[in-house]
Amino acid sequence: YGNKGNTIYTMRQFYEEPDKFRCEVLNDAGETENVFVSDGGKTKIQSIKFGSRTIADVQEQMDYMSVNEFFTHYFMDGDAAAETAADSSEDILLKLGDSSGRYRFSQNLWIDEKSLMPKRLVTFDRDGGESLSVVFHSFVINHKDFNADFSVE
Repeated sequence: YGNKGNTIYTMRQFYEEPDKFRCEVLNDAGETENVFVSDGGKTKIQSIKFGSRTIADVQEQMDYMSVNEFFTHYFMDGDAAAETAADSSEDILLKLGDSSGRYRFSQNLWIDEKSLMPKRLVTFDRDGGESLSVVFHSFVINHKDFNADFSVE
């Protein structure tokens, strides 16, 4: 959600412990258009339109759309809470406490109670409005054929 309107992106995210993250932004045809890769120290940005460059790590800028980052903060946050989601008795709602950020003030993660898979991650601004919403259409843990490129050079 932005000040000039809302934009919907389709993405694939990959994570490898302890700190490797890859996010692919797909076009309408399902082809990879932009790639963001972080190895915990550097971040590579690749774009069909703008080429490729490596920059100092932007991990703090990407934590708003990553389940692993949510859980890192959730287990360290003394104000974090869990409850049955009011909008669905089949979901568990995890709430991450308030931060000092204007547009990334708090987060909620909805988890399917039976499968324990994430369904939706929402970041709220200081006024309680949604600033980002991530809907997970599939979520695979420890996939055996996992083969993502995490190189940043």
